[in-house]
Amino acid sequence: MNNIRSFFTQQIWEPLFLAVKGLPVTRLFKEFKSFQWQNRKQLRERQQKLLKDLLIHAASNVPFFREHRPKIIYDAVKSNASMALREWPIVCKDDINMFRADMVIEMDRGTFRNSTGGSTGVPTIFFQDKIFQAQTLAATNLFFDWAGRPLGAPYVRLWGAVRDLTGGGGGFKYWFGNFAGNRFIFNTFSMSPESMIGYIKKIEQFKPFVIEGYVDSLDELARFISGKNIRLKHRPEGIISSAGTLFEEARLRIEEAFRASVFNRYGSRESGNIACECSHHSGLHVMEETTFLEIVDESGQPLPPGVEGEVLVTNLWNYTMPLIRYKIGDRAIWSDKKCPCGRPYALLEAVNGRSSASFRRVDGGVVSPAFFIHFIGVIHNEGGIRKFQVIQEAYDRIVVLIIPEPSFQIDSWPGKDILTQQIQKAMGNTCKVEYTLVKEIQKTPTGKHEYTVCKV
Repeated sequence: MNNIRSFFTQQIWEPLFLAVKGLPVTRLFKEFKSFQWQNRKQLRERQQKLLKDLLIHAASNVPFFREHRPKIIYDAVKSNASMALREWPIVCKDDINMFRADMVIEMDRGTFRNSTGGSTGVPTIFFQDKIFQAQTLAATNLFFDWAGRPLGAPYVRLWGAVRDLTGGGGGFKYWFGNFAGNRFIFNTFSMSPESMIGYIKKIEQFKPFVIEGYVDSLDELARFISGKNIRLKHRPEGIISSAGTLFEEARLRIEEAFRASVFNRYGSRESGNIACECSHHSGLHVMEETTFLEIVDESGQPLPPGVEGEVLVTNLWNYTMPLIRYKIGDRAIWSDKKCPCGRPYALLEAVNGRSSASFRRVDGGVVSPAFFIHFIGVIHNEGGIRKFQVIQEAYDRIVVLIIPEPSFQIDSWPGKDILTQQIQKAMGNTCKVEYTLVKEIQKTPTGKHEYTVCKV
């Protein structure tokens, strides 16, 4: 049955769907698959050409950039687009909300509206076009290919954005979307023991090549599988973790439960797929065919490998609303390694999560979410903490919410006092640390769990 569905999806449905939509996904995917084995010089030449054309288009046609671009631009862009880019203004979400009308132009490229999930407040609305959509889907197919899923092969998606659930989980549209796409979408909003038993049964029956999902949802399902001593008969080719920071402890739990390698993927609604691991897991390959990525300090200057900084993204394909040097709100680190796979892409050593998830010290210092996740979730967790969230209410006040296992008692928790001292050492000796046991922790509007929330 799976072979028939795979044939239908690859040979009939996807070509028909893409032709009706006018999306050149098939051509771009073939190009990306071929380009990935060319050398870095060829890659850089293509990227510089795409960047040059985008900058000239934005400076010439988009009102926002006409008003904010440097005085001397065309000669600089033509001679070295990536160096000229450093003189461009950094664009943030506030700019989009304030100047959106001046950032969008109609180009007869199939403009459509999109938005962020609103996890940090009000959703940010932006516009994209069919060419952008096509390159995003082509990059998605390439990353699926790296994880072991051929085109048309069955896959499972553990997702939470209602707009991505094809009909909200019922009806003919939902059924046909799953059938035609040779997939099943499991709703991360529904992670009860009963629903997870259903997910496991469907995985065994459907035998997906790849399971794709939110990292915290994959981790939740992995914990359930391990906790119930379930050994899956079906072993997928790979697990694609997305929509959150993949910490090593979660990776190990997921890989043990599913008996498959986890491929860490990084992307966003604003910029599409940005980076992904290959089978060597030496870092995340930046998809430089579609994206120009910068990691900068607080003054906007580029940072060397090994130093964490703010991520700036320039998508090279969205001409309808170019987001150039877009401060996406994430922090990452360049790697100085070369991946054994031989692909020419630059490597990210790590993506360390949202800037808004990092905690702020009075002296201006920043404490990474990884600190809390490691010490609470690993060092001081002897199995009694099921899930937690750390909230910075003020510079000198931290609240730790804990969903406990039945046997967990906060007063007899041996790690409590030591953890408090460690948090105070990181945040400042005057910082007060409070612990509260709760039955549930509210997820973001798109169903993600946030380990750290900074309200400062």
